[in-house]
Amino acid sequence: MVSDIHRALFQAQRSIGLVLLGKGNIGSRWLSLFAEQKAALEKRHGMSFELISVLDSDSLWVDFNGIDAESVMTRFDEMATPYQGGEWLTHLLNHPYDEIVVLDVTASAPLSLQYPDLAEHGYHLISANKFAGSAHGDLYHQVQDAFAKTGRFWLYNATVGAGLPVNHAVRDLRESGDQITAISGIFSGTLSWLFQQYNSEIPFSELLEQAWQQGLTEPDPREDLSGADVMRKLVILARESGLDLEPEQVQVQSLVPESLSQLSLDAFLDHSSELDDVLEEWWNKARKEHGVLRYVARLSRKGKARVGIEVLPEEHPLANLLPCDNIFAIESQWYRENPLVIRGPGAGRDVTAGALLSDLNRIAALLK
Repeated sequence: MVSDIHRALFQAQRSIGLVLLGKGNIGSRWLSLFAEQKAALEKRHGMSFELISVLDSDSLWVDFNGIDAESVMTRFDEMATPYQGGEWLTHLLNHPYDEIVVLDVTASAPLSLQYPDLAEHGYHLISANKFAGSAHGDLYHQVQDAFAKTGRFWLYNATVGAGLPVNHAVRDLRESGDQITAISGIFSGTLSWLFQQYNSEIPFSELLEQAWQQGLTEPDPREDLSGADVMRKLVILARESGLDLEPEQVQVQSLVPESLSQLSLDAFLDHSSELDDVLEEWWNKARKEHGVLRYVARLSRKGKARVGIEVLPEEHPLANLLPCDNIFAIESQWYRENPLVIRGPGAGRDVTAGALLSDLNRIAALLK
């Protein structure tokens, strides 16, 4: 009798196949975190979770029997085969799993164009990739509609604030009947770290090299320095708050000189000392005004949006952060006099990988 019950429960257990897009800084950390948490995840939700595919930019490894997450980084080159464009999706056809969850930890714009295809295949999506969430409204709504029509889930809380529950908070306020009137803060853990460290004694380019080596920047640090990454986060938060903000409506101040914008990544890093003169001018301005430099994002209910360098008083709430900290100040009808503030680490492999695992737990709960 007990064995029959056990067998029935085992057979009823839902099986979840996981597909990881990207095995760089964040992807590799997620692999080790998943290996550590797999048993607890399965026990918590009464489901089985198997990693069945891993992709990089031109190769993929697929095994419906399951891939040992701890072996991916050492065995990928041996086991992977080449693919082009959206071919990788055909390799997942005829999978034996009840549900497929795709985790996109790349910074690939072309890959984000395939999101509607994922929904049409019946796959759920967890994204740290910001391109779809901050794309032109037509594409953004196309992706949203594709997942809504197919009853699939698209979660992207790792796109803003890494592991901080910023998207959750903004969405919850809106859905509870509140109206958000303004959002401001330090949205880039990378730029937070750089400007907390920078005092003109160490060249800005040397600090940038350190941040890049530590995995604190996007794969191409110009995504951070150009303001593009902060702009995307601001657009995502604006949309979560109910505003139809387009990327081109955000006034963006770039820290990347025109001469460096079109170079290869290696060439940019080799010539990054060109940043130093520009930043030293800003440092001198801050010193004269007895302030500090911060890269700030601001959004008003009227749709006015800007990201760029500001000189802030040393006692300003946005000025006193730990290195890598993000801070989000959310003003609303209910938080008019005293904004809702969310603060904490906003960059790094650990917190971002944790945000992805948190979204996986959320999807598992939604599937019950």
